[in-house]
Amino acid sequence: MKLEHALAALAAFVEKRGFSTASATCSKDAQRELDRQRFDVVLLDVFLPDGSGLDLLLSIPKQRRPQVVLMTGDEDEVVADLSEPVRAALDDGVRLVVSLLEDLTTTEEELT
Repeated sequence: MKLEHALAALAAFVEKRGFSTASATCSKDAQRELDRQRFDVVLLDVFLPDGSGLDLLLSIPKQRRPQVVLMTGDEDEVVADLSEPVRAALDDGVRLVVSLLEDLTTTEEELT
């Protein structure tokens, strides 16, 4: 349930600033959304219940890749496991944010 609460808080935060959102709680649903429409920005958790957010990132063709913010609660594990293609994506403007989801769940009442 923690993921769903964080996702709802993040969507509310973004929508309050006038942006539209689409949400997915697993890699399969996220891939479906990415195939269905183009996004300006994608907030992507590195660890998804059914796969890796890093693999999902690499599945987006570079020429179609929106701005991507990778989120994780475990920077050490993620940085240690970064493949060369993911490192290249980070060099191309993908951002890595640590512990955003944890911060959102603890401040959910303030955001909604």
